[in-house]
Amino acid sequence: MRIADHHAGLRLSTFLFEDKHVELAADVCDVVRAAGHANASFYGRDITDFSRVSAQIADDLRTQIPIIRHALGRPGRDPTNH
Repeated sequence: MRIADHHAGLRLSTFLFEDKHVELAADVCDVVRAAGHANASFYGRDITDFSRVSAQIADDLRTQIPIIRHALGRPGRDPTNH
């Protein structure tokens, strides 16, 4: 664990679940893309570029998860499922 004082209070972070944070970010991309589709459909907008870029970001993030897990010394293992 790392604790840092940033003059606005203490910040506490951990390196143990970086893979889960990246996975969460990818999931958020999927949710935002779905919300964008619903909104665009309602208003009759074209969001082809938005959808493509959102999907690419989610895919890119997911490709990093195994690399992060390997760097943390637990390749192929979800740290929250025992």
